[in-house]
Amino acid sequence: MNPSDEKLASTEWDFRRAALYDDQIEECWAWEYGRESPELIDVVSKWRAKVRKKEFSAYLRACGGVVTPFITVGDETFLIQLGAYYIVPEWPESPYRAILPGRRREYLQVLRAREERFLPPIGLEARPMEYELCGTTNISAWKRFLRSLRENIAANRFRAFRTDLSELVMMQIEWRLPKGEILALMSKWLEENHPPTVLMETEHQGAGDPIRAKRKQLELLGKYRIVRANGGDWRNPGGRRLFADQSHWIKRRKSVEDIIAGFNPRI
Repeated sequence: MNPSDEKLASTEWDFRRAALYDDQIEECWAWEYGRESPELIDVVSKWRAKVRKKEFSAYLRACGGVVTPFITVGDETFLIQLGAYYIVPEWPESPYRAILPGRRREYLQVLRAREERFLPPIGLEARPMEYELCGTTNISAWKRFLRSLRENIAANRFRAFRTDLSELVMMQIEWRLPKGEILALMSKWLEENHPPTVLMETEHQGAGDPIRAKRKQLELLGKYRIVRANGGDWRNPGGRRLFADQSHWIKRRKSVEDIIAGFNPRI
């Protein structure tokens, strides 16, 4: 699958098992797709700007010691894709695989060790307050988050902890409405918000295994980048064929761009 003109480093497109182990697929997936979202990069850059030292430990302290899907910029709290990428200084300039494997594991081991301190007792779910506030005393930021949470719930648009197979959605339901009307409203919401593709029913997407699905999506992103590096020529002249025909390329391109759109921060 080598780009014919070698315009693209292999770290930008090669996500095969030999190049990336399964235990780092999820972090790599968030890292690489996040690099494709200018809106996400802009919000994270503004959040980082308030941190004096531009280093991993400083970013980790700034987010309260654990990775969360919420960051605050000014008076606004944004919901972002969960992942360690935004506190690692090499993101978004460097591909995930361009970082030395030992350094990547060092970052992840620090995070996992800290997260274990905040795990709830077995059988209990962590409440949102525990998830957001552990290790931080930034009360003003928490109040802004709560205000944003109330506003989003009131507008029936609070969505969090997205994965390829599920997400948390909070809705305000007016029980005085007839059941049929409630069902109609929920059906309308589902029609407007259901993802265009679901991994379990799409071609070559992992057959319901989240790790395998994310690897397939990374491999698809790699092909997408090769086409982009080739000036939009999906035939990849001089290299291995990437897509069966133009319609196949258009379909796969839309799949990638839908995932990228899901990385745009939401208030």
